[in-house]
Amino acid sequence: MGSLIPAARSLPEWLLLSKSFDPGRAVPDITVYIPAYNVAQFLPRAIESLLTQTLSPAEILVIDDDSTDDSANVAQRYPRVTVVRHERNCGLAAARNTAFRTARGEFVASLDADCVAEPTWLERGRRPILAGRGATCDCRPLAAGAHATGMGRDAGTQS
Repeated sequence: MGSLIPAARSLPEWLLLSKSFDPGRAVPDITVYIPAYNVAQFLPRAIESLLTQTLSPAEILVIDDDSTDDSANVAQRYPRVTVVRHERNCGLAAARNTAFRTARGEFVASLDADCVAEPTWLERGRRPILAGRGATCDCRPLAAGAHATGMGRDAGTQS
């Protein structure tokens, strides 16, 4: 079963994608986070799409923004998922900030709960990261009109 931790309060010294990365390494540690507010019905497919990546994420976080549905419990069913729960609803920006404060990976990627990442999503993002450029990766929305941000690009357009 995954773990549940309260949201941290202080900002780390790093911001955005990279904390510290050794360019000589072949595989960067990537944390993927899913911001969640009342998305219990979508979480299983989103999480399972991360668990089947060709480049496995070092860490998967679900940032539960005080959901009133079963979102946190659904995410906790997955042993590789850490759930960080806000004590009150703070909004998407706060969920993103919590993810960056909590992430332990060298790089951080975001997947919306209503999206499914293609199996090679992180693998494709690795090449630009290793080349020192920002990554552009896509995922498929589960619902019409939904979008995701993943390492810098909306999923509304396919590469």
